Amino acid sequence: MSGKFIVNAIAVVGWLIASLVAFAIIVLAGFFGVGLIGLLIVFAATQFDLDADGPVSGGIGSRFLRVPPVKFFKYLGSALALIGFGGFAYYQI
Repeated sequence: MSGKFIVNAIAVVGWLIASLVAFAIIVLAGFFGVGLIGLLIVFAATQFDLDADGPVSGGIGSRFLRVPPVKFFKYLGSALALIGFGGFAYYQI
């Protein structure tokens, strides 16, 4: 087995665990869980945006992951939070 296969297998297992945790939150908490996941995404994107050095401390890849992904995930998280908390409020009325 090559190193690339092992790294891909670890990444797939990590994504599987993350998706199972997200699914469990949504099943247990309903729309409120969707709102919480949206807030977590917005928080992570904001922390990433506020970090002066970014994901890499400098060098070739320091400008690769800057503004567009952060902006997308801020909008995605905000939409999830609005849908989640709005749906939660709608079903509580």
